[in-house]
Amino acid sequence: MPLDLLDRIMIIRTSPYAQEEIVQILKIRAQTEGIVMDEDSLSMLGDIGVKTTLRYAVQLMTPAHLLSKINGRDAIHKDDVEEIFWIILRCQNIRKNAANPKRTSTFTNNFNPFYHVYSFSAVFRD
Repeated sequence: MPLDLLDRIMIIRTSPYAQEEIVQILKIRAQTEGIVMDEDSLSMLGDIGVKTTLRYAVQLMTPAHLLSKINGRDAIHKDDVEEIFWIILRCQNIRKNAANPKRTSTFTNNFNPFYHVYSFSAVFRD
């Protein structure tokens, strides 16, 4: 059997990352990019990574870092991550509504499954 055919038919099982693994990956990524994060923000990004994807959680780090700099802090706090998450969610809502002008839903009426996943009062309690 040709090796390239064998490579194509071989099935490799994978499993999703656990929250602890995602947090560890985020720590490494933050260290590589020179970003300082507190434990609460890492935990929140870990939750987001578990409920969505690791890529989504990593992509929230840079805007949260910029927001923390704007607010005069050197480290990313939980509030920065939460604010960036909602800003991006609102942008997604605006984009969806612009694509469908007849749509009358509001932000809280939810266009997006992320809203149900990320009820911050339920998921990210103090």
